[in-house]
Amino acid sequence: MLSNFHPLDPDQTLTVRLAALDEALLVLRHAAPADVRPHGGDMQSVRDAATSLLGTLGGSDRLTGCAPPPPPDRDLLRAFGLTPCPEADWNRAVAAEDDRRRRLRSLVQTEGWSWRDVTGAGAYTSG
Repeated sequence: MLSNFHPLDPDQTLTVRLAALDEALLVLRHAAPADVRPHGGDMQSVRDAATSLLGTLGGSDRLTGCAPPPPPDRDLLRAFGLTPCPEADWNRAVAAEDDRRRRLRSLVQTEGWSWRDVTGAGAYTSG
């Protein structure tokens, strides 16, 4: 059984960090240059572990009306030197993760956090 508590800092919570890790894997797979991208098998191993952990956490389906979160900001990725795949491919890649991202968002919100806590939205600017 996993024990969980609700600290004051979202960076200290398992659910927020798990969602952030999953978003990072999405970005690495579809925006990081191939020469700096971790090996696909390594990323899949981390993703599989995250999937197992997600399956053990209750609440990931409590907010059945929860929409997937917005996709990572392509302009911000470019500002950090990442080049997302073409927009149509990016949209397809993000859409393919809709159910997983919805479950993660639901879990984060069930614990009283927001997707901004996951992404750090507002912490970085592209300007």
